[in-house]
Amino acid sequence: MNKDWEEIWTKEVTSNLHINLPSDLEERITFEDPLHGPSVVWSYDEHADVIVVSDEELEKDRYEHVKSTETVGSGQIRPPKDLMEKTSRPIYQGLIIAYLAHEEMLSEDSENSSSQPISVYLLTESQVLTFMNEVPGESDGDSLRKKLQETPAFLPPVK
Repeated sequence: MNKDWEEIWTKEVTSNLHINLPSDLEERITFEDPLHGPSVVWSYDEHADVIVVSDEELEKDRYEHVKSTETVGSGQIRPPKDLMEKTSRPIYQGLIIAYLAHEEMLSEDSENSSSQPISVYLLTESQVLTFMNEVPGESDGDSLRKKLQETPAFLPPVK
């Protein structure tokens, strides 16, 4: 798996905890819910203590499915309360968050016949600073960098 981050976007949390989706990410990550319209799926990565936003429910044990929510306004998402209670990093108005994704996380192509979820990590400012301050290659097994660079369990294994 390519260990480089292919896509990185930063956005500010606005009133009512709304977060804008970058337009090219919005096109890939939202799905059409028959009752609610454009929606996203929220999961919690227990291994790395980070939020994952995707277009379908993640099936592996590492990810706890929290909820699917509709987008609000024009391309905005809002973390569900259930998720806010799980994460150790608070999300509040004015916070800068970062969307991070490996190319494989955003690709619909799969070596397998079944498609994989389109997904992105959502990190808080403090998580991004922790990640940036860790030296590549010198991080121990508990580092955020190492945890995020491991192949996400919802992707097909690299051969």
